[in-house]
Amino acid sequence: MFPAPLSINSSGYSTSPTLGLASVPSAAPVTSELKPPATSTLAPYAPNQLILKFKQGITSTQVAQFRSLFGAVSTQTIKLTGAEIWKLSGSLSVEKILAQYGSNPIFEYIEPDYIRTLGTITPKATFPNDPSFNQLWGLHNTGQSGGTPDADIDAPEAWDIQKGNPNLVIGVIDTGVDYNHQDLVGNIWTNPGEIANDGIDNDGNGYVDDIRGWDFAYNDNNPSDVQGHGTHVAGTIAGKGNNGVGVTGVAWNAKIMPLKFLNDQGSGSTSNAIKAINYATAKGVKLTNNSWGGGGYSQALYDAINAAGQAGALFIAAAGNNGNNNDANPFYPASYNLANIISVAATNRNDQLVTFANTGGWWGSNYGLTSVDLGAPGSEIYSTTPNNTYATYSGTSMASPHVAGAAALLWSQNPTWTAQQVKNTLMNTGDPLASLAGKTVSGKRLNVFKALGGTNPNPPNLLTMQRWATGQGGFWDAQKWLAGDFNGDGKDDVAKAFNQGGLGSVDVHVSNGSSFSMQRWATGQGGFWDAQKWLAGDFNGDGKDDVAKAFNQGGLGSVDVHVSNGSSFSMQRWATGQGGFWDAQKWLAGDFNGDGKDDVAKAFNQGGLGSVDVHVSNGSSFSMQRWATGQGGFWDAQKWLAGDFNGDGKDDVAKVFNDNGLASVDVHVSNGSSFSMQRWATRQGGFWDAQQWVVGDFNGDGKDDLAKAFTDGGLASIDVHLSTGSGFGMQRWATRQGGFWDAQQWLAGNFNGDGKGDLAKAFNEGGLGSVDVHTLI
Repeated sequence: MFPAPLSINSSGYSTSPTLGLASVPSAAPVTSELKPPATSTLAPYAPNQLILKFKQGITSTQVAQFRSLFGAVSTQTIKLTGAEIWKLSGSLSVEKILAQYGSNPIFEYIEPDYIRTLGTITPKATFPNDPSFNQLWGLHNTGQSGGTPDADIDAPEAWDIQKGNPNLVIGVIDTGVDYNHQDLVGNIWTNPGEIANDGIDNDGNGYVDDIRGWDFAYNDNNPSDVQGHGTHVAGTIAGKGNNGVGVTGVAWNAKIMPLKFLNDQGSGSTSNAIKAINYATAKGVKLTNNSWGGGGYSQALYDAINAAGQAGALFIAAAGNNGNNNDANPFYPASYNLANIISVAATNRNDQLVTFANTGGWWGSNYGLTSVDLGAPGSEIYSTTPNNTYATYSGTSMASPHVAGAAALLWSQNPTWTAQQVKNTLMNTGDPLASLAGKTVSGKRLNVFKALGGTNPNPPNLLTMQRWATGQGGFWDAQKWLAGDFNGDGKDDVAKAFNQGGLGSVDVHVSNGSSFSMQRWATGQGGFWDAQKWLAGDFNGDGKDDVAKAFNQGGLGSVDVHVSNGSSFSMQRWATGQGGFWDAQKWLAGDFNGDGKDDVAKAFNQGGLGSVDVHVSNGSSFSMQRWATGQGGFWDAQKWLAGDFNGDGKDDVAKVFNDNGLASVDVHVSNGSSFSMQRWATRQGGFWDAQQWVVGDFNGDGKDDLAKAFTDGGLASIDVHLSTGSGFGMQRWATRQGGFWDAQQWLAGNFNGDGKGDLAKAFNEGGLGSVDVHTLI
């Protein structure tokens, strides 16, 4: 048994003296070698128990010495990750061991076996025990009980497409499951490799007679539920549908694997949570629901979830119930920075994020712009409880199983999809909510019908990374990388302009639709160092993109154009001394008047406001015109971009700027001879985490969009702000695809010629230039 079990008072509050959801430590992620916090800051943990992992190369003699030193009376190895659970005699306290040996380089990590607890708020009042689909507002909201019609996940509409595959198994890691419940008994997983009650471990997984999963809390083969929480969660995920009794889950026909690690009072150790996760991973389970949390950061738990992800599994996690910002105060396991985790906030029947304000101080959902992925119904959720009963619970514990059930439907419909495809689709296809904007990564509440896509099962808006060029030419000599269709074959290429003896040379990496081959197109054409800005565009309107360089000439702006003939460039002077040069903070290329020939625009500071001059092309030269004077702030614009954002055939100018740490976008819309400024996006995602902004028609609808590539734990993630013609909506299109910091230049272009924009990143590889391309599946 574990100390200080969770208890519930008459008002439904958690009154655990050791750890409730209102006492999550403000712990930042740590490395495996970081010295643990002082004893006074440790979250509750299992007494006389450690989780540790030795570094490779440690001898058995050294291990034995530490066992003796720590007073280890028993040890157990955690499968998959190689960590160990040590039970101690108590001769040396956990606190003292961590203080003295927490930084010892012999350990990859050594940590307490933290206690994890439920992520639920028990009901204020119990609903009658009569079966009623009408009570399931999260699945189908008709406005019942003061709700807002359609503030739901559109389950009935989804069931016209998919009700769940009986071969799809969801691991419910919780307090167990009442596997004999009338609404669950038909959907309980049974172990095909085990013979019941023969006392033999038939499948050789280390657990005897594990017919329906395992009870890790009490180490037996009966993962039944006394507390009620796990049964409630299971009913929301996969309560049997259309059986004439009780309720229905999101995935009518999917199977539940009961994995009990929380004891009958609702608390459990990290080591037992790890065992439950590893059990599911070893059985090939694609989905687990994890409506629990609290305690400190655990490297061992992180490793187990990561191992599940490497095996292709999603880990759906409740974000927590104490109204905290998880970006600042992590709530584990939901806050681990792992691509296979979906962290879920709770919404109510009126599509509001659950807060202390709208629950009368009762509870509030955790949130986090970068750490909580999406919202789902989690307030006053009616579901199964033990002994054929039903009850209403609230909490992010109830939101998470809605997402787990939706993922089960999505995987049932598309069994070959990856975990990342399922995650991205769930996040991208939800219903945008004002209450979740700036509070979650997606800003959306789950919509399983939209996720299933009607008759279109293709995963929308998902990029996949491919290597298109390896070690082609020097990298460090390339001062500017550009994307454009330089040979006019309908596929964009990549050009790099570089210094060669003080003159400008250009190599073009020509696309064949799936890779690049490098060709020298210009050698020593004009000065290099005097070129302050290189641009790509079809300046003469012949269907082949050219390269322009704008440079300082006596304080004024001049422009040379390297005109493409399809296999090389020839340099021509197109503008001499047109307007000030040094006052131009940003040069852009685009067809701003819609005549089929790209022009050059320069945005500059004028009394603290943004003005724009356009050098209009006539096919052989530029003439300068003032198109915008003092439109919005200049210095707050961190990035200026050109594209046809409203799809009218004329390119516009967008400026992305910092808005209290978030990204807002103004678009200077072209009418063919001037710009007018409009606000198209307000505070969409983090600003400072965006290292590169690019423009392209990423969904192929004829309107250019914005993409931002940013570092996500050292890897590259990509958000796309899709244009509606008058605004932008943000979606996550790629999570942690390849290294970020090795990418020196991000470019957008239609590199494979399919009509949809791709993203390319050019990076240094041993002093040579390599290119990865992120294309839409």
